[in-house]
Amino acid sequence: MQESIETLRTELEGRLRFETLLAEISADFINLPASQVDSKIEDAQRHMCELLDLDRSALWQVSEKKTGNLVLTHIHPPPGIPRSEWPDARDIFPWTLQNVLSGKIVIVSKMSDLPPEAGRDRESFDRWNTKASVVVPLSIGGETAGALSFSCLREERDWPETVVKGFVLLAQVFASALDRKRAEQALLESETRLNLAAASAEARLWEIDLSTGLIWTTEMGRKFYGLAPGKN
Repeated sequence: MQESIETLRTELEGRLRFETLLAEISADFINLPASQVDSKIEDAQRHMCELLDLDRSALWQVSEKKTGNLVLTHIHPPPGIPRSEWPDARDIFPWTLQNVLSGKIVIVSKMSDLPPEAGRDRESFDRWNTKASVVVPLSIGGETAGALSFSCLREERDWPETVVKGFVLLAQVFASALDRKRAEQALLESETRLNLAAASAEARLWEIDLSTGLIWTTEMGRKFYGLAPGKN
């Protein structure tokens, strides 16, 4: 009886630490500047691996060059090879890729769980010394934007439902941050192109937000109105 109580207490304490970490990570990503998103993702991967005694976490994003493919963009710990040599999911995990792009979670507690059609995936898991893994989709606006995986290299492992749900929540946090980062970068690139076009035409463009009273203007406009660079 005492042993059962101690086991339950240990499980509850572990669950509390897990949920606390998820809450802390989620809070870290609120209003996070785009320039810090990548480093925060890697920090979160590291903290999650350390807490759950896992060996690897990888984040894949939809390829801009190859339709229907995912490219590896974040991994903990670093693989020790140049980023240019990081693999594409289509080349090494075709069965997993197909499931993730369909919005499905892939749970592998042992390699024998993989179906016969996942032969290529099994070879890749073996090459990466993976004994167990969970892969959850990153979703933005109902569309799969990538995948987040956590793996154990030392032994086979069961994946409790609470842990899998935590990975899903973490994937949502990452997806939201990456989407915001892309939006900010696109806006910056658009403003840069507009400034270049306005400068070549010697135009002074400006816009006012009636709800806030803030005024946006091009670099030519800032100079004309005597505003400091980067200030509206």
